[in-house]
Amino acid sequence: MKSIWGFLKLRTLILFTVVLSFISEVHARITSNDVYEGQQLIRSSRHLDSLLQGHAYKAFIHPHTGVIYGASVPSNMTGIELRVVRLRSGSMRVRGLGYREFSIPRGVIETPYVKRLALVYQNLSNWSSYYYDVPGYSFITPVLGLLGYNALNLSATNLPELSLRASMKPISINFSGMIVPRGAQAKCVQFHLNGSIELSDMVLPNVCYTSTQGHFAVIIESKTPSLSPSPESSPQPIHKKKDHLRAWKIAVGSVVAGVAGLGLLGLIAYVFLRYRKRSNLVNMEKQAIEGENLRIEEVGNMRAPVAAEIRTRPALENEDFQ
Repeated sequence: MKSIWGFLKLRTLILFTVVLSFISEVHARITSNDVYEGQQLIRSSRHLDSLLQGHAYKAFIHPHTGVIYGASVPSNMTGIELRVVRLRSGSMRVRGLGYREFSIPRGVIETPYVKRLALVYQNLSNWSSYYYDVPGYSFITPVLGLLGYNALNLSATNLPELSLRASMKPISINFSGMIVPRGAQAKCVQFHLNGSIELSDMVLPNVCYTSTQGHFAVIIESKTPSLSPSPESSPQPIHKKKDHLRAWKIAVGSVVAGVAGLGLLGLIAYVFLRYRKRSNLVNMEKQAIEGENLRIEEVGNMRAPVAAEIRTRPALENEDFQ
């Protein structure tokens, strides 16, 4: 009995520990602003750029110059669009390039000089406000990134960015499909690689200009309700509040399930113990009923039950003496 009760207590303790561990993990994921890829912790936009560069280069299985390749991203960063193209340095300088929302004119020069360079395109979609923020403003487009890297070694990771600069006409970014709320004034924002932020007015509708590489978006003042980013190929944004609510529902459900499991386990143990106790009483009563009836005899001055006396008859050596 003691061993069975100890086993039940051990199972209860294990279940309670598992539930607490799960709740702690969910709470850590909710309250943390970090993103993991395996054991790699992504804390900032610069870490993100380095990670995406490595994934973009994996798309160069059979690389061809001037061909735009779509690259995959980690499963926990679904929504980010990642593309890469490899170019000859002289070709880009002489001809320019149309690359998704970016229009790169002739005369763009990279520093330091490389024979071949790779242009990595990023569309952060619903991750835009996760890595970038402009105090007092809200995004009405996703953050788009254009970064240049040396394409000499296509298996390299953690490469430093090249410095791209337009020497003739500026690079344009066309945010087609964006919707500006009535009464709001849209502004272009550029996030430079050194961490600085540059705001500028939109000269043409839906178009921003830059002379360098970086990350770009369109913003409005936060007092005006913002709209979800809506570039041509951007997936619908996933709001953090919905993610948090969903995670908390999972956590609460797990707690309820754990408590119900503990209650059920306790009920089973209680029923089992009651059954064992009742079985013991029944057995004792049965033995009492089926036991030998005692005869009543006088013993001294009182009458008392006396058990029947059983003797083994002695075997005589000679039966004739009987």
